[in-house]
Amino acid sequence: MNYEHISTESVEGFEIRFSVAPEDTDPRGCFDHEFADEIVQKINDGVYDWFIARVSVYRDGVELAAEHLGGCCYEQATDFLECPYYDDMKTEALRAARAAVAKLSEGLA
Repeated sequence: MNYEHISTESVEGFEIRFSVAPEDTDPRGCFDHEFADEIVQKINDGVYDWFIARVSVYRDGVELAAEHLGGCCYEQATDFLECPYYDDMKTEALRAARAAVAKLSEGLA
């Protein structure tokens, strides 16, 4: 899958990248409220972005961990950076990256 890089930030020496890819899942049936038809229409018209979010963690150019979330619908993909899902994905990916570094370091001591 081809992801489009949106943003990068640094945390504790790790590089965190946020990327998106087009969501292949049909949005019909994904929304369970009175505005569902309107949302689907806006996705189809290109007013809303419909994507898979990817938060990956790197150190020295090596990917150590990644989290994915599909079915994301925002006016712009960059709006995802302000939602709690991004924070949760970043926290989980950082946890996994720290664990990977610790495991790799075990054999070096």
